[in-house]
Amino acid sequence: MSQVQIVDGILRLNGEIHFISSADYPYFRDRPENWEDRLERLKGLGHNVVTCYIPWRHHEIVINGDRRFDFTGDH
Repeated sequence: MSQVQIVDGILRLNGEIHFISSADYPYFRDRPENWEDRLERLKGLGHNVVTCYIPWRHHEIVINGDRRFDFTGDH
Protein backbone atom coordinates (compact mmCIF):
# COMPACT_ATOMS: atom_id res chain seq x y z
CA MET A 1 0.00 0.00 0.00
CA SER A 2 1.24 3.48 -0.87
CA GLN A 3 2.12 5.96 1.85
CA VAL A 4 0.81 9.49 1.28
CA GLN A 5 2.03 12.43 3.35
CA ILE A 6 1.49 16.17 3.13
CA VAL A 7 4.00 18.08 5.21
CA ASP A 8 4.34 21.86 4.98
CA GLY A 9 2.20 21.81 1.83
CA ILE A 10 4.45 19.27 0.08
CA LEU A 11 2.91 16.03 -1.19
CA ARG A 12 5.03 12.92 -0.81
CA LEU A 13 4.06 9.54 -2.16
CA ASN A 14 6.24 6.79 -0.73
CA GLY A 15 8.74 9.48 0.24
CA GLU A 16 8.97 10.96 -3.27
CA ILE A 17 7.80 14.56 -3.84
CA HIS A 18 4.89 14.94 -6.27
CA PHE A 19 3.39 18.02 -7.86
CA ILE A 20 -0.36 18.09 -8.43
CA SER A 21 -1.40 19.53 -11.76
CA SER A 22 -5.16 19.62 -12.18
CA ALA A 23 -7.61 20.51 -14.92
CA ASP A 24 -11.38 20.74 -14.94
CA TYR A 25 -13.27 18.73 -17.55
CA PRO A 26 -16.99 19.51 -17.84
CA TYR A 27 -17.88 16.11 -19.32
CA PHE A 28 -21.52 17.03 -19.85
CA ARG A 29 -20.53 19.64 -22.44
CA ASP A 30 -18.90 16.98 -24.61
CA ARG A 31 -20.13 13.83 -26.28
CA PRO A 32 -19.54 10.60 -24.31
CA GLU A 33 -17.59 9.12 -27.22
CA ASN A 34 -15.01 11.91 -26.74
CA TRP A 35 -14.49 11.45 -22.99
CA GLU A 36 -11.66 8.89 -23.17
CA ASP A 37 -9.75 10.91 -25.77
CA ARG A 38 -10.12 14.15 -23.80
CA LEU A 39 -8.94 12.53 -20.57
CA GLU A 40 -5.95 10.99 -22.36
CA ARG A 41 -5.08 14.41 -23.81
CA LEU A 42 -5.20 16.01 -20.36
CA LYS A 43 -2.91 13.25 -19.10
CA GLY A 44 -0.59 13.86 -22.05
CA LEU A 45 -0.38 17.53 -21.04
CA GLY A 46 0.93 16.44 -17.65
CA HIS A 47 -2.23 16.72 -15.58
CA ASN A 48 -2.50 14.06 -12.91
CA VAL A 49 -5.81 15.20 -11.37
CA VAL A 50 -9.04 15.89 -13.25
CA THR A 51 -11.94 17.60 -11.54
CA CYS A 52 -15.54 17.99 -12.59
CA TYR A 53 -18.81 19.01 -11.09
CA ILE A 54 -22.14 17.31 -11.52
CA PRO A 55 -24.79 19.48 -13.17
CA TRP A 56 -27.80 18.27 -11.24
CA ARG A 57 -30.17 19.96 -13.71
CA HIS A 58 -29.13 17.26 -16.20
CA HIS A 59 -29.66 14.39 -13.76
CA GLU A 60 -32.53 15.40 -11.49
CA ILE A 61 -35.74 14.97 -13.43
CA VAL A 62 -39.43 15.24 -12.57
CA ILE A 63 -41.80 12.50 -13.74
CA ASN A 64 -45.46 12.84 -12.76
CA GLY A 65 -44.51 15.26 -9.99
CA ASP A 66 -41.88 12.84 -8.63
CA ARG A 67 -38.28 14.09 -8.46
CA ARG A 68 -35.84 11.38 -9.54
CA PHE A 69 -32.18 11.06 -10.42
CA ASP A 70 -31.33 9.79 -13.90
CA PHE A 71 -27.75 8.99 -14.85
CA THR A 72 -28.58 7.12 -18.06
CA GLY A 73 -28.59 10.18 -20.32
CA ASP A 74 -31.97 9.18 -21.73
CA HIS A 75 -33.83 12.23 -20.38
